[in-house]
Amino acid sequence: MGPATRTSTVSWCVVLSALLLTICAGASEAEVATEEASCATDLPDEEPEEPVDVIKATMDLTKTHNDGTKEIVPAHVYMGDDITLAAFRFCVNNSYSGVYAMKQTIELLKSLQPKLDQIEDTTLPEVLRTAGAYMRRAKEASGEGRHLEAGADYLRAVQRPGLDPETSEKFEQALSSEFYSARRQLEAEAREREEAAKVAARAEAEAEAAAEAAARHAANEEDWQVLTKEMLLAPEQSDKPVVTSIPMGLINPGQHEASSAVTAAVHEGMDAATAAFHFCVDHKIPSPGEVLKMKRQLQAALDRTPGYTSSEEYPQPEKTAPEEWMAKGLKKIKQGDFEGAGEDLSRAVCYGQLAEPQLSQANQQLQQALQMSAKMRAVAAPFAAGQWDSVVAVLEEVQRLYPDHRNDRLWLMQARSYQQLGRWADTTRAAGMLMQCVPYSGRWVRGQPRMMGVLMGAAAGLEMDATDKALKFYQVALRHDPDQEQVGKAYKGLKKLTKTLKEAEKKLGLGYNRQALELLQEALGVVRSMGVDSGLLRSTILLKVCTAQSEMKQYDAALLSCEQVVAQRQTPPPGMFVDPQKVAEALQARGRAHSHDNNWDDATTDYREALELIKQGGNRDAIMELERVLREATAKQREWNERRDHRAVLELPVNVHQLPQEKQCEWIKRQHKKLALKWHPDKVVGSSLAR
Repeated sequence: MGPATRTSTVSWCVVLSALLLTICAGASEAEVATEEASCATDLPDEEPEEPVDVIKATMDLTKTHNDGTKEIVPAHVYMGDDITLAAFRFCVNNSYSGVYAMKQTIELLKSLQPKLDQIEDTTLPEVLRTAGAYMRRAKEASGEGRHLEAGADYLRAVQRPGLDPETSEKFEQALSSEFYSARRQLEAEAREREEAAKVAARAEAEAEAAAEAAARHAANEEDWQVLTKEMLLAPEQSDKPVVTSIPMGLINPGQHEASSAVTAAVHEGMDAATAAFHFCVDHKIPSPGEVLKMKRQLQAALDRTPGYTSSEEYPQPEKTAPEEWMAKGLKKIKQGDFEGAGEDLSRAVCYGQLAEPQLSQANQQLQQALQMSAKMRAVAAPFAAGQWDSVVAVLEEVQRLYPDHRNDRLWLMQARSYQQLGRWADTTRAAGMLMQCVPYSGRWVRGQPRMMGVLMGAAAGLEMDATDKALKFYQVALRHDPDQEQVGKAYKGLKKLTKTLKEAEKKLGLGYNRQALELLQEALGVVRSMGVDSGLLRSTILLKVCTAQSEMKQYDAALLSCEQVVAQRQTPPPGMFVDPQKVAEALQARGRAHSHDNNWDDATTDYREALELIKQGGNRDAIMELERVLREATAKQREWNERRDHRAVLELPVNVHQLPQEKQCEWIKRQHKKLALKWHPDKVVGSSLAR
């Protein structure tokens, strides 16, 4: 019930008093005044925890079914039970509603009396002297919801000798009413136990799945640590023997003397141009002229080295035309292989004679390769340190200059950086570009860039509530390696999630709200078990949860669910814009929840905000429909404020006026006590209900 309709405890008592005067015509003014005074000052006590049931005795009875089959069913006598209460409970549990069947059960259980007399039981019901006394105690128990005790007292009253037929019939009618009330109560308790068992089983399964998700996350982080260590290592050639080296002096900008002494080395398998390029990259010298100078000095040192020949990996560069080296370098630089491109362009510039304008183009691209290679080496340290903004700045510059490059390592680093920054749309885009750069054949195993790209892309898709994108990433891996266990398990979990959501949507459409709510809770569990903390995905599920809860009159839970959806959709993750239509959808759901709760003030506010957002989309049909809903809500708001329905305030059944006066009074008192306890200021302040 919304803030506009939730009154203070004193106001509840005024409503109660008015209804008691109207309906309970037999009540005296003094009784009503006393009720009002006690309501205004007393906070109802919380119900104590139920004690554990202890069986005193058991008898096996034969139950005959409608088809003639028979079944042995135990009849238990618990601590606090006498024979009558045990017999009534047995009849309720086994659907024996007739008075004759109850009396027969009592006769059968009387054989246990000698055994029961030997057991000390201080909680037995008090034996009363008259049928009227039993009736009064039964009414009191029934008003407090203790229908088994009330039915047992009516059964005791029916068995009293000397009753006239009219009184006996009255007691039997009351007994029948309590029988069905007790039956409904037991069925409700059985449903609650079943639901609790389901919740416990679901929680256990979720905990197990969450542990598996945490283990997968830890394994993925280990893969990233391995990749980061590889990036921090020196180039591969540095592990090979040095063929020759020369000492060099580097002069810092603005200084005239050598500020540091370094060594330029040629490793086994290198030519002089390649060694010169790597030296300039290592010391951040983005000058093709310096590469040429360094090549000449290193070549002179190589010429003085006896017996040196280039390896097959680096053949004699002068045997290849410089135009061919240049073509290879230009191709590699477009693919994002800046170091490979720099090596080839260095050979093109240093060996042979390129004619203009090819020489100028080669020098320009070589300078670019020097700059980008230095940045690539420099980005490894920020990547390892988690300085994601710095990494993204460098990699986005590479992407701007070479949008079609096919360097899988760079796309992998870029996707990882976006992922850590929570830029999910950019993560899926970078992961998609990565998948275009890698081969698909062979086994897909952990640690491969393609596997890491699939897992990142799918996770980012889920964060954006784009399950179709996540499925496509998984399908890429499974299409080429159907036995990939990790991806296969994630794919099955995601398919289960989508199937569960479709079933829940179908149940909601048919009005099976309880079943839909169970499916939605299961879907939330699947999301948690997948290790995905997606606010948008959760908001989609919670929106349906809100609808189901409001239809089931679980207004407080429904509003909490809706408020989470509204908050999430009004503040999307970085890199994603606010979708006015989705925000309007959430506001309409919250407005419906307020409407079901007769909170018309908040309902009309939500509908108006939703209408303004929907007008931005220009959907005329949607605008007209919401305008109609808003008009109806506004009319209901005016009617509610002018002529408030106190029966709705007390959440009484719609057919309460058809019940006998005594039952109407019982309902009013019970609902007043329930709501006075729920909305007492000492309980509401600081809780989730204080809105």
